[in-house]
Amino acid sequence: MAISEAEKVVEAFKVNFRDEWLAMMQRKLGLIGNDDGDQQLIWDLLEWMSSSGADYTNTFYLLSNFNILSHSFYNKPQFLSWYERWESRLQRIEVNQSEAQNMMKKYNPVYIPRNHKVEEALDAAEDKGDFSILENFLNVLSQPYEETSGDSSFMEPRPDGMSDYKTYCGT
Repeated sequence: MAISEAEKVVEAFKVNFRDEWLAMMQRKLGLIGNDDGDQQLIWDLLEWMSSSGADYTNTFYLLSNFNILSHSFYNKPQFLSWYERWESRLQRIEVNQSEAQNMMKKYNPVYIPRNHKVEEALDAAEDKGDFSILENFLNVLSQPYEETSGDSSFMEPRPDGMSDYKTYCGT
């Protein structure tokens, strides 16, 4: 009896998680309402991002500004095909660009605490007693959804050649 109850809870969690994940991703892409093709549209973007090495945060940020195609990295046939499907989906829900953009900006941060930037700030504070980088970093992160006129380096992904960074619980 306890096992069947536990199985029901686990199954309900799977369904709830899938539905909440889909709703979150729809908001990140400015998609209002449900469309049978949304999940595939989302998976196709995520698969392209993974295979091309696209930065997750920056991709969604650039999409939310509707200026992603001005970046040469995204002018690739597979992405352009996906982009056309996304635009078509936005047109089907008859949402204007401003409405979609406002929703997307609520769910797509400009800045995240990237490990290499955290290390840089901590190293400067610990090794040199220079807390200015840390203070600037914390200032930028205090409003992660607002583009500041500060240092755009906080948007930059890990530099090429830098090894994968391992984090542990509590970091």
